[in-house]
Amino acid sequence: MTYVNTDAGVTYLHIITDAFTHEIIDWTLFESLRAVHTLAALDMTIAQAGSTDLSTLTQHSDRGSQYCYNVYIARLN
Repeated sequence: MTYVNTDAGVTYLHIITDAFTHEIIDWTLFESLRAVHTLAALDMTIAQAGSTDLSTLTQHSDRGSQYCYNVYIARLN
């Protein structure tokens, strides 16, 4: 996540990237750092994958509170 200064104030960019290629897979932009917004980016990524088997992928984060959110962890599992 990172913040983006806009004329309307600060917004937060929640990003899912491929650690190998550094490609941005999906993202959401919200006015807060709430974990539900990070979860929304993850959900979009999972939906985009469709029927692709994601079980071999590894989630890496800075262990910020958004990534420790129980619902986020449950979705990863």
